[in-house]
Amino acid sequence: MTRTLLIGLAAALIAGPALAAPVLLREQVVDLDGQITLGDLFEDAGQAADVVVAKRVGPSAVLEAGFVQVAAHRAGLQWANDRGLRRVIVRSVHPDAEAAPGQAMARQVAVQQVIRTGDVVDLAWSDGQITLSMQTKAMNAAGEGQWVKLQNPASKKIIEAVVVGPGQAAIGPTVRQAVASNRYAAR
Repeated sequence: MTRTLLIGLAAALIAGPALAAPVLLREQVVDLDGQITLGDLFEDAGQAADVVVAKRVGPSAVLEAGFVQVAAHRAGLQWANDRGLRRVIVRSVHPDAEAAPGQAMARQVAVQQVIRTGDVVDLAWSDGQITLSMQTKAMNAAGEGQWVKLQNPASKKIIEAVVVGPGQAAIGPTVRQAVASNRYAAR
C-alpha cells in the first residue's frame, strides 16, 4: 500500500510539469486594483487569470522571479523565464500610456519615492551563482532602475547600486548586464 502511494506521488510530480500550460510574462506588468493576479502577470493565463499571488501597496511591487514561477506552477501554468529575470516589477500605471494628470503624478512619485535618503536598503551582490546581502543606508533618493549611493554601516564606504524595488538594491556582474539590457527598468 505504501509502495503504491509512493509510486502514485512520484508519477504525479513527474507528470505535473508536463501538464502545465506554458505562459509568457507580459512585456509591461500592470495592476490597477492592488491585487496582483496571474492574469496581470501572464498572457494566456486562462482559468488561472484570477488567482491572486500578491498585493501591491503603493505605486509598484517587486516580485522575485522564483516566487512568480512557483505561483504559476501551483495554478497549473509553466513560465520558463527564458530571459533569466530575477525580479518582476508590477506597476500601478502603464509606463507607456498617456496618463491623466493624476496618473502622471503617481508615476513620478513612484520613480522618486522608491528609496529616500537615509532609508535602510537591503543590498544584494550577485554573480549569477552566488548572492550575498547586507543592510546599508541610502545616501540619496532614487527610483527603480536608477543608481543609488549606499553606505556600508561597518566600513562607512560608499557603494553604488541599482534600485530594484522599495528598500532593495543590487550590484554585481549580473546587475550590470541587466542594466545594460534594461531588464530592471522595463520590468
